[in-house]
Amino acid sequence: MQEYKNKGTYFNQIQEKQEDCKCGRGDQVRYYCAQKLCEDHQDNTFFCDDCFKDIMRPQHQHYFLRIPDLFLELKKNWMDLSQRVGQLHRQALAIYKSQQSIFDCLDAQVMKRNDGLSRLVGRDIARFDQFHQDFKEYVAKSEEYAQNFSVTKLHSLNDKYEAFTESLDNDFGYLADIGKPDFLYDNYSASIPSCPIPFDDDQLKVKVLELKFRLGNSCIQAAEEAKSPSNNPQDLNEVVKNLIN
Repeated sequence: MQEYKNKGTYFNQIQEKQEDCKCGRGDQVRYYCAQKLCEDHQDNTFFCDDCFKDIMRPQHQHYFLRIPDLFLELKKNWMDLSQRVGQLHRQALAIYKSQQSIFDCLDAQVMKRNDGLSRLVGRDIARFDQFHQDFKEYVAKSEEYAQNFSVTKLHSLNDKYEAFTESLDNDFGYLADIGKPDFLYDNYSASIPSCPIPFDDDQLKVKVLELKFRLGNSCIQAAEEAKSPSNNPQDLNEVVKNLIN
């Protein structure tokens, strides 16, 4: 958590901007109920000093945060996520553009085969680009609410924050790996045999042939290790022939 030179003054600035408690007793909200499935705060998770006294009078345990602490936590969450999304977007887009021809070539084979085993990098880059645009809109909202110290409004974005985080991890996190040496082979191995050799593009042709030869060597090695009587030279030659046709 970031340290502030005058923490008390900063916390007071945050507190001064808060809404009145919904209990109607004229005090601002000062606490946030962070207890999951709390029966007392199903409809309203923000409360004032008077409400706090009511809660604590029966001496029942409660997990709560002061408003300034909650504010700093929510603000940091959005800042950290924004950094993650921005870094991945720049990195993935740069790698994709530098190798777009091979990604598009192999993506086409995946769609033709409809094998469901490989990631469609080109499609996911387009989806991630749209994700990035949508995400920036909510980052702008979070920054506006943070600038005005509006904790309740900042907290109202929590569901979106969770959804963005989940989608980043589950749908687009792998894009951080598309530049790794083994990614093309590992992701597209099921479609490499059927991928035609593009003789009109020398650079792309070399990349496709490299993948085919690597797959061929892998098949030969697997056959040799199996030591099956049926693995005769003619069978191995047929494997290689199918890869380069």
